Amino acid sequence: MDLLVEQPVLNFPYLGLVGFYGLAGYYIDGIGVYLRQILKIGTWGKTLPAGPQNNWSFKLEPTYHLTKITIDHGDLIYSLMFTAQYGDLTYTSEKMGGWNGGEKVSEITFQGDEEINGISGTIALSRGTYAGLTIVSSISFMTNKKTHGPFGDVRGTPFTVPWNAGSFAGFYGLAGYYIDSIGVYLKATNWVKLC
Repeated sequence: MDLLVEQPVLNFPYLGLVGFYGLAGYYIDGIGVYLRQILKIGTWGKTLPAGPQNNWSFKLEPTYHLTKITIDHGDLIYSLMFTAQYGDLTYTSEKMGGWNGGEKVSEITFQGDEEINGISGTIALSRGTYAGLTIVSSISFMTNKKTHGPFGDVRGTPFTVPWNAGSFAGFYGLAGYYIDSIGVYLKATNWVKLC
């Protein structure tokens, strides 16, 4: 007599299936999955959105490589835009933030073997027309080749976020007239085995 046991369906938010393992003889006796986890680290800057329109997110698809970051800046970071590539396919995100324009637009173009492995910057209060808002006042992007930046005005409270090579998965945060906060999506660089 065979025993049939009904098992509940498992749901793992923020986890991606990357493989299977198990035990087998004449039949499959047991099966498990290998999962890769995506973590949200941060944010630095403003913590509460004024509304849902203020949330922004850029997640890098697993097969894509970050090739360019466009930064609109001046006395602070006004907007960010990201470009990723896989083979001949190119994806450019919408502009995050920038309801107000900065004085300068800078582009970081990454080499094919260049990989982002950290960010640093400062958090301060905005000045001018929309004074007193918590914003990202400066930002730098660190790679295995060099540090790009700083962009914006280095003033206020500093932050630095390094991570392991191969773990970058994207950015997220809050924005309105400016980039109000930034956080990082990171993927686990080690296998996760769930039994």
